[in-house]
Amino acid sequence: MTTNDEVDDEVYEEEDFKDHFDSRATLGFALGLGVGVFLGAVTGLLLAPQRGRVTRRNIKRKFRDLQDETVDHIGDWRDEARKELDRQKRKLGRRIKKKR
Repeated sequence: MTTNDEVDDEVYEEEDFKDHFDSRATLGFALGLGVGVFLGAVTGLLLAPQRGRVTRRNIKRKFRDLQDETVDHIGDWRDEARKELDRQKRKLGRRIKKKR
């Protein structure tokens, strides 16, 4: 016979799995999109009919822009990870409290 706590734990675990899967899928999509944009930009610059010096300067500029965006995204992901960690700690604390 299952108790309400066991059913609650199963529901939490299923929600955790869905949240984890959704966040991983989103991260994978965002990473793939970023790589695709970067490769498309570099390819476009390399195939553009410009002088070599201008093309190299444009590539450097685009690379710096991409670095800045990456640093911003990593900061956002770090903040989200901290929030999720705090949420999981609170949830674990509630589960421990229920078991006592």
